[in-house]
Amino acid sequence: MDIASAASCSRKARDFNHREKEILKVALERFSNDDWEAVTIAQLARTVGIAKGTVYLHFNSKHEIYATLALNFYQSLNDALAAPCRGTSTAHFRQLIHRAFSYYRQMPCYRRVVQYCQRADFRSHLSADLQQQFDKQEQHINRIFCQVVDRGIDDGSFNIVADDALRIGLQCTFHGALNRIWNCPQSSPQQYIDSVTEFMLLTLRNNRSAHTGRPAATRRLPPLETQP
Repeated sequence: MDIASAASCSRKARDFNHREKEILKVALERFSNDDWEAVTIAQLARTVGIAKGTVYLHFNSKHEIYATLALNFYQSLNDALAAPCRGTSTAHFRQLIHRAFSYYRQMPCYRRVVQYCQRADFRSHLSADLQQQFDKQEQHINRIFCQVVDRGIDDGSFNIVADDALRIGLQCTFHGALNRIWNCPQSSPQQYIDSVTEFMLLTLRNNRSAHTGRPAATRRLPPLETQP
């Protein structure tokens, strides 16, 4: 390939990527409104200023646009959680929870799309590749939280019993708080985030055996799902 041809290909690739970003930008804006489910591919194309068929060069369906937006959301969340944390296991866990809650609070435009993409019936219609991408993102988030909990168990900061009741309880607390942050804006959001975080930490520090009332043996927490 000569220099001119290479430059042409490079320009076409840049134009393609730019157009895809514009489609996603417009889609996110339209999907953040109450009528988001009624938005059509044709409407997105008109807003971007391209033909309807051009959208299908980038995405096979509106569901694929939903999925791509949600995956972008989770990738940015992963990046935020992966940044270094300082201090004890307790401080590390607190920082992670605060980062997650703060990220959701700063991204209300993703609320409808992300919550829709959490539905099992939506996931079941995705391609195998997109399903794997969701699994990969969620497993990575899960691994970040499990690592800090394991560290807390090892250094004695957390005293937990490795059962499903604790896992489900923490999961429900975490996702219930996230949904409340998005669906019911708080008058004092930081105070709400602090309260939920401290409740989760209290559970990790003081979980006791339901049968004996004594502190439970320290064992690994089963994987905490990152989706409801």
